[in-house]
Amino acid sequence: MNDNYLAPQSPPPPPPVGAPLPIRPPTEAQVGLPVQAPAQPAVLVAPVAPVAPVAPVAPPPPQGLPVQAPLSVMPPAAKKKKSKKPLVISLAAALVLALAAVGAFAVPEMLRSNAYDQAMEQFEMGNYAQAHEEFLALEDYLESASWARISNDYVRFEEAVALYDKGEFAKAKDAFTWLERSSISGIDEWISKCEYGIAENLYAAGDLTAAIDAFQALGSYQDSELRVKQCRYERAEGYLEEGELEKAYNAFIALGSFEDSAERAAACHFPFPATGILYQDPGFYYDMSALEINYNYSTGGSYFKIYSGETLVVTLFLNANSSVLINLAPGSYIVKEGTGDRWYGEDLAFGTKGSYTTMIYDDSGNEYLTLEHNVKITLTMNASDNPNVKERNESLSSF
Repeated sequence: MNDNYLAPQSPPPPPPVGAPLPIRPPTEAQVGLPVQAPAQPAVLVAPVAPVAPVAPVAPPPPQGLPVQAPLSVMPPAAKKKKSKKPLVISLAAALVLALAAVGAFAVPEMLRSNAYDQAMEQFEMGNYAQAHEEFLALEDYLESASWARISNDYVRFEEAVALYDKGEFAKAKDAFTWLERSSISGIDEWISKCEYGIAENLYAAGDLTAAIDAFQALGSYQDSELRVKQCRYERAEGYLEEGELEKAYNAFIALGSFEDSAERAAACHFPFPATGILYQDPGFYYDMSALEINYNYSTGGSYFKIYSGETLVVTLFLNANSSVLINLAPGSYIVKEGTGDRWYGEDLAFGTKGSYTTMIYDDSGNEYLTLEHNVKITLTMNASDNPNVKERNESLSSF
C-alpha cells in the first residue's frame, strides 16, 4: 500500500434535530444577488436536503490536499412581474387613434365618391346643367374637371338647338361653331343646317343675290344647287320686270336649259327697229342741207346718235346693207354709232356687249362734222371711200 495514500475523510455528522442549519458563505456566482432571509426554525422529522439546484460536482482534489466541503448554491431570487395593463391601454389608445384617422379619411372619400356617382347619373339622364354644377363642386376629384367641361358642352348644345328651333339660324350657327372643338358628334351637320336656314331666310326676305351666295356656299348640301338656280331664275324675272333687259337676258342665258330660261331670254331683247329716223328735234330740221349715212354690213344693226354740242338732235337705226337721209340744219355735229346683234331699246341699245364709237374727221381728233347750207354729206360705214373718217371707242355710258 502506498504510504502517501490518504483515507477519505468521513462527512461531518448531521446537526441535531431542531438545531438551525449552518449558513454557508455565498459563492462567487451568488455575489451581488439579494440576500435571502434565513428560514424560520422548524421541526424536522428526518434530515431533508433543501430543494435547490444541484451544484456542479467538483472534480476530486489532488491527492494529499485537504478536501473542501462543497458550498451550497442559493437559487436566484425570482424577478417581480411587471403589470401588463399600461401596455394594453397604450395599444388600445393607438388603435382608437388609427381607426379615427382612417375614419376621418374614409368618410369624406365616401361622400365624394357618392357625389361623383350621382353627378354621372345626372349626366346619363340628360340633366346636363345639374351634372355640370355637381362635377364643378367636386373640383379635381377623379375626372370631375373633364366631365364638368363635357357637361357644359352639352348644355350649350341644347341652347344652340333651341335657337335653331326658333328660326334664329345666325345665332344658332355661332353657338354650334363654338362647339366645334367639343367631343359632341354631328356639329358640322348642324352648322350646315343653320347655313341653309340663313339662305332660306334671305330668299324669303327677297334678297335673291345674297340668297344665291348663301346657297352656293353650301355646295351640294341637300337641294342647295337647285335652290341656286331657282333664285337666279327669279332674279332674272325681276330684271325683266324692271326693264333691265340685258341683265335679264344674260341671267336667263346663264341658266341654260333650266325650266324655260331659253324662251325667257328671247323675250329680253327686241327685234331691230325698221331702218329710218327714230327721233329728230324739230328745231334742227332743214330741207336745204342733208346728211346721208350708209351701213354696208351684211349682219347686225347700227344705231346712230347725232349731237349739237350736248343736245341730242337725231337718233336713227340702220339694218344690214341700208342707208338713211336726214334733212339737217347747217351747223357742226357730233356723230356717234353703236353696233351689235341684240337690241334692248334706245336706252340700252346693244347692251354692254355692243360696240360704241365717235366719228373723228382728221388726225388731230376733230369730232365735229360741219354741214353747210345747200350741201349734202355722205358717210358710208365699212367702206374705203371715207379715208378721212376714223373712229374713237366709247363706253355705253358715254354713248
